[in-house]
Parts: sequence; C-alpha cells; structure tokens
Amino acid sequence: MWNDSAGANIGEGVVSLNRGAEGFMMNALAVQNVDPEKFRRYVKNVEDPELRELFQELNSQFNLFYGKGNKQNRNFLLVAVGIGSSAGLDVYGSSQATIQILLDSDQSYRVLTGSNVIRTVIGEDITNYDIGGAKILGTWTGIVDIVSPDKVHLINTIFTIKHVFGPSGYHHRIRRTGIDKKSDSCVARDVIVLKESIVCENVDHGFFWNFKKNYYASEALIGGFAQLGGRRVLVMGPRTNFGLRSIASIIKAYELMKIAKRTGTAQVLVFGKKWHQSLDYHENISMRSRLDFLKILQVKSGVRINIVTHIDGLKAAEINCCADALIYVSDRNESVIDYSFVRQNAMFIVNSFEEAFDLAHALINFIDPVRHEKNF
Repeated sequence: MWNDSAGANIGEGVVSLNRGAEGFMMNALAVQNVDPEKFRRYVKNVEDPELRELFQELNSQFNLFYGKGNKQNRNFLLVAVGIGSSAGLDVYGSSQATIQILLDSDQSYRVLTGSNVIRTVIGEDITNYDIGGAKILGTWTGIVDIVSPDKVHLINTIFTIKHVFGPSGYHHRIRRTGIDKKSDSCVARDVIVLKESIVCENVDHGFFWNFKKNYYASEALIGGFAQLGGRRVLVMGPRTNFGLRSIASIIKAYELMKIAKRTGTAQVLVFGKKWHQSLDYHENISMRSRLDFLKILQVKSGVRINIVTHIDGLKAAEINCCADALIYVSDRNESVIDYSFVRQNAMFIVNSFEEAFDLAHALINFIDPVRHEKNF
C-alpha cells in the first residue's frame, strides 16, 4: 500500500468517499485473516464496477481471491509504505497495516490536520514534517515500525520483509554463522539478560531485524524478527534482570506482539528475574499499557516459547501461564533447594543460550509443523 496522496477528494463527492470506505473494508478483511469464503463473497459482490474489474485483474495475476473449490486459507501481510504526503483518509488506512514504513524526508509525512489549517486556526507556522514526519511518528509516538533514511534503504526494507515474512521452510538446525563461544558464557546474568549479539548468534545467518528501534525511551526492550531453521519468529526481552519500566518499552512489546499475532509468527520471550517492574503508586498512569500487553498475551496465535535465565523469572505467572514451553537456562550455581524448584517449574533445563534456541526451534516445529503454517 503506497501512500502519496491527500486522502479522499471531497470535491469528487460520494464516489471518492465510497472508495475510501471500500479500501477500509479490504484492509480490515486482509489483516484479520478472515475465512476465505467470506473474503471471496465480498470481492465478488462489491457494487463499484471499476473495483470489480480491479479485483479480477489482481486475482488473475496473483490468485488473491482463489478459484472455485480452492479452500486454502492464505494470510495477507499489509505493509504501509509512506514516501510522500499523506493526509486524512490515507492516514487512517495506513494505521490498519501490519507493518508501517516511512521515508525520512521533508516531503514525506502523514497528517490528519495539515500546516495550512493550523496556521489559519491558531496562527502557528508549523511544517507538515514537524507534525507527522519520521522524527515524530518513528521516534516520539512509535507509530511507524521502520524509518528509512533514503529510498534505497526503503526498497531494501521491502525485500527484507519479503524474506523474513514470506513462506517459511524447514531446516533441521539453526543456520548459524560464526558463533563466538565466549560471548554466551561471559554474560553477567545477574545484570544483563539479553543482547542483540546473543540473538544474532542463535538465529539463521546471524540476521535479527530490530523493530521500532527509533522509538524514544524503549531501549530497555530488545525486540525484532528473525528465522530459526527457516521458521519466522519474534524474539524479544528486557536487556536486564530489572525488567521493563518505561511506558514506551511496554508499548513496544505490545505492538510487536500485535504484529506476531497478525502474521501467525512464533514468539520467543527471553527474560531474567522479571519481565516488567512493579508500579509505584504515583505511576498508575502506565497501568493501561501494561494491562494491554498482558491481555494480548492471553490471545494465542503462533507457538510461544519462554526462555528464563533467573529462578525468580519462573515465578512470573502472568508471563509464563500462556507459554507452550518454558526453558530455563541454568547458571550451574543454584543451590539444591533452588534446583529442585527449577525442576518442578521449568519444562526444560539447558546450560546455554545456544541450547535454549536449538530447543526452541525443535519445539516450534514439533508443536506447529511447517506443513500447517499459513503462508503469505
């Protein structure tokens, strides 16, 4: 979905607004992965003749709406790519996308109310870029998932999406590239839990795609997408044993879980003593985002594996209760009593992140074999 326009043209009347509504409906059906028959009925019965012709052309080229008797259920990945001005109706449509990309340029922005309206109403001279450019939507609000500094990076991002979120294959083992054996053991897990380097060492080809990395004050959470033995996964977790504290980090975790849910992606959550910190009384304003995150955890979509690096993390029932498997990474210094507690609560006990990710890969393929995956 390429946005470079100014929304519905009111001067065109009902036809323009109606087609905007049709676009909303198509987006809603696509991202929610509704029953194929329901999707087929909609595209066949749309009243606008030009839209019917468009649907037929798309179907003939890409088999989007399926022929008679084809009951395969294919997921759609809706990507909003902002490369120019986008206002009004286009902004609403972009918000329905699973992944949002925005070019960082003075001429690239998304606004509901533009600079001319603001100047007329309150007399303030604010540019459209300052209202809805990449630095606002990618850094301060976190709405945009990927900010592209130039068009070459943007096109490469599209290819990366196709690679990461395209049809998955299956390999018997993770295709690692150059594991540094020292880095896994030298992590001081009383403080540091997860680093990007640890993830890169334990995913296919060392490629870990960090999402929403521009989002201000969310650095405490590492989160992004990779592949384990050809299977797409979301890997995320707090950097330290202290867990997440900032609202931005919690919101980032929630948004990444939404992407995983919409795409049927398996999830690997890595944490130590706690996932998030307890709230002080005066910080109850952040309760809403925490509840939203805990709520989305209850909605199962894709296999979920929790990797815990501290015994206290096994007590985080609100995070562990919905996991398909719970893997504990031992530091080999547990007391007899602690080790007994670990054996009673963890499904699997391993000695390194390498073993943990290998086991997660095996469990994902055992619980959800690749032949059952709904490919894009």
